[in-house]
Amino acid sequence: MKQQGCSVEGIPTADLNKVRALIVGEGMLKDERYQRYRSRVTLYVKNGGTLIVIEPEYGVDDREEIPVLDALLLTVERRKDHDKGGYDSYVFPEDYHHPLWRGIEKKHLQMFNGALGGEMVSQHDIWIAGPHTILARCGLHLSVVAAAEIAIGSGKVIISRIQSRGRLVGNHQSGSIYERRTDPVAQRYILNLVWYASKLSNVSANAISGERIAT
Repeated sequence: MKQQGCSVEGIPTADLNKVRALIVGEGMLKDERYQRYRSRVTLYVKNGGTLIVIEPEYGVDDREEIPVLDALLLTVERRKDHDKGGYDSYVFPEDYHHPLWRGIEKKHLQMFNGALGGEMVSQHDIWIAGPHTILARCGLHLSVVAAAEIAIGSGKVIISRIQSRGRLVGNHQSGSIYERRTDPVAQRYILNLVWYASKLSNVSANAISGERIAT
């Protein structure tokens, strides 16, 4: 994010009145540090901010109910697909013209890690308590939520399950076809995600230099 000109701060020290988007990374919803600030984040979203939640299912081995905001609950359950695998390698956007997919072709959404069939979404199902808009689906009969958007007060929460861990930075080279490495599709997707979230935000831009985000 810093390489792309964003000002990045941690939640404990950030002035959320000046933050265009707030990012909670893989599995961090369950971290006590996030839960300590949950009410503050809830107020931020209700007042017009945008919260991005990346891979909320990370680290869930069975079934868990995870509070995202004070009034928003996410249920995550690991899917036991013993005979079929269980990882989804192809994501289908609801609308290919949505800003999340800018610069990403249909074929790119089945080619993570530079190989057909690369893992994109883990073998979990999620249920969002309350009205929401599906942005992308995957899985058998397209029944699995890959990305979704939720309106809370004047703000938004974006749930993104497309995996980007190990794919954004670094120059690791490996002979393994499925090992994670720097991936331009993942990079483009995350940049699109942050850009879209910042444009949704109703936080005043007067005090912002560039795009300001907190994690």
